[in-house]
Amino acid sequence: MKLTKIFMAAVLGFTTCFAVAQRSTPVQVLHPASMANDSFGNAVAIDGDTMIVGASLDDVGTNADQGSAHVYRWTGSGWALEAKLNAAGGAAGDNFGSCIAISGDTAIVGAAGDDVGANADQGSAYVFVRAGSAWTQQAQLTAPGGAAGDQFGWSVAVSGDTAIVGAAGDDVGTNVGQGSAYVFTRTGSEWIRQGQLTAPGGAAGDGFGVSVALSGDTAIVGASGDDVGANADQGSASVFVRTGSTWTHQAALTAAGGAAGDLFGFCVAMSGDMAIVGASGVNVGANADQGSAYVFMRKDSAWIQQTPLTAAGGAAGDVFGSCVAISGDTAIVGASGDDVGANIDQGSAYVFVRTGSTWMQQASLAVAGGAGSDQFGVSVALSGNTAIVGANLDDVGENADQGSAWTFSRVGSKWIGPNLSMFAAGGAASDQFGYSVATSGDTAIVGAFVDDVGTNADQGSAYVFVRSGSTWTQQAQLIAAGGAASDRFGYSVAISGDTAIVGVYFDDVGANADQGSAYVFVRSGSTWTQQAQLTAAGGAASDQFGVSVALSGDTAIVGAFVDDVGANANQGSAYVFVRSGSTWTQQAQLTASGGAASDQFGVSIALSGETAIVGANLDDVGANADQGSAYVFRRTGSTWSQQAQLTAADGAASDQFGWSVALSGDTAIVGAFADDVGANANQGSAYVFVRSGSTWTQQAQLTATGGAASDQFGWSVGLSGDMAIVGAYLDDVGAN
Repeated sequence: MKLTKIFMAAVLGFTTCFAVAQRSTPVQVLHPASMANDSFGNAVAIDGDTMIVGASLDDVGTNADQGSAHVYRWTGSGWALEAKLNAAGGAAGDNFGSCIAISGDTAIVGAAGDDVGANADQGSAYVFVRAGSAWTQQAQLTAPGGAAGDQFGWSVAVSGDTAIVGAAGDDVGTNVGQGSAYVFTRTGSEWIRQGQLTAPGGAAGDGFGVSVALSGDTAIVGASGDDVGANADQGSASVFVRTGSTWTHQAALTAAGGAAGDLFGFCVAMSGDMAIVGASGVNVGANADQGSAYVFMRKDSAWIQQTPLTAAGGAAGDVFGSCVAISGDTAIVGASGDDVGANIDQGSAYVFVRTGSTWMQQASLAVAGGAGSDQFGVSVALSGNTAIVGANLDDVGENADQGSAWTFSRVGSKWIGPNLSMFAAGGAASDQFGYSVATSGDTAIVGAFVDDVGTNADQGSAYVFVRSGSTWTQQAQLIAAGGAASDRFGYSVAISGDTAIVGVYFDDVGANADQGSAYVFVRSGSTWTQQAQLTAAGGAASDQFGVSVALSGDTAIVGAFVDDVGANANQGSAYVFVRSGSTWTQQAQLTASGGAASDQFGVSIALSGETAIVGANLDDVGANADQGSAYVFRRTGSTWSQQAQLTAADGAASDQFGWSVALSGDTAIVGAFADDVGANANQGSAYVFVRSGSTWTQQAQLTATGGAASDQFGWSVGLSGDMAIVGAYLDDVGAN
């Protein structure tokens, strides 16, 4: 039977669920966490600030492959998980989430493997509605008179109060597997079947309903197994229009020059009077199954084919056109079988834009660090300048075929996407993941200092990632034992080998509010364990110990930049700790010779071997208030001595030299983010110093070519050997 080919394609991972949204959405790369073999990303949909990702093979409780769908909401700075949708009364093998669609606050999720009564795989679809941020199941849709094997819910679409559900395995009359699609409308909270759509002249094995799309009063239904003339499985798509409550067949779409096995109609999408139809089995030249997509434009009641879309540089087996989406004059086409470099079936997705009736390829989307068989491009969705691409067989960490979904955004004609897949599993809105970072070899640590831990708002956490080849995988989430709300664990981080230190500058120590502390963690194998909590001997309330941390081997240094030193309020200090075995002991308290109130000594620190550098960004130098300085200390035995006070040769008031520091051997770099460069106030600069013997000399002042006022170049600095990097986080880039 012809439908077998269609179902086999789905088993191999080609989704049949697509969505067209009406509003644009901001940008964020997403790599959520689930479990092995969940097939997370097999279907995606987006509308405005809401995105849904299906995981049709997710095990729910003891129900294998029951499936689920995950709703994410754009917070203004990132995507946050809003809800996980599960079918009430769901069962093993339902494959809930194999297709999804969203329109405003309504989502529909297909479960083509759902058994209805005694009918195995009759299938159903579930409607969910949102109130605020809470999602509730509103209805379970089933086909009246449905039968076993109908696969109702194989495809879904929703637009306002109308939904359409494909049943690609439905027998129509004596035609086994001809397929049909059902339209439902909502009145209040009740969903009522409005019609059953079938193709005029349909035949057995057509698989009509393998894909559906809906825009207002127009629906399009794919039948990729339809024989066109003598061409078996060439495929077609049927357009229906609604007048009142009556649906009428308007057109049958086929590809000009189509051939047997094209599978035209395996996926469809609509936006107004524009439709796009994927044909993943098209042979392009000598390339079997390279695939293509066809765009049709409606004028009055006639549908006119525009230029077919193919991928520049496409190859055999790419299955370009296995999924499609369209929004306005932009279309995106998945090619989940595309080989990327030596990675077979890593997958990609292609963006096309229209000028008049001409479509041009604008971008090829892929994920840096992708791997063979990820099937990136198995599902796509598009809303304005945001695209989502699913990779349902992506291995995440040790979880084979866990799956992932990625978002890309367009700025001008450039698409910006995930070049580094380092995101917090289970991250949420406003965590500020990435506020602090550090690396050591193939291990990175990232702070999220306002992460909510359980019910503790802003307790904070830090995440450890490890690199294998070019792929970064989350290894651990570090949390302080006994942590509390508002501690802000993760404000500062450092790592050296298998040891990490995390600053918690608002930690209450005993009765001392905001005294601050720092936690040391050690790794054995792939497991991280808390080894120590460091606090300052004689620490006091509001010292904010932990605002900065540094680590080198068995030595740690922690800044307390508003520590009162003698009668000098907020002069600041830094504390050195050393480890013997697993025990950490305070070795020294560093303060600046000649320090004064409000210097903020300890706002930044760096450590390299027996040398430390400490920034004091509000130090008054001569008559220059808040010019700032940095102090170098050298250890001999267990004794630390101040070796030098570094200041900028051209320093001026309010430069805040010392806000950031870095150290590598005999070279130091110090940021002065408020430095005025020429007439540019607060453009910022960074200064390089080198040591000869015990003498430090300014070697260079670094400024940005083309720098401008308020760039704050020097806000952060890094140094490794002969390479320095300087952050300018308020730099205007183009019109941004």
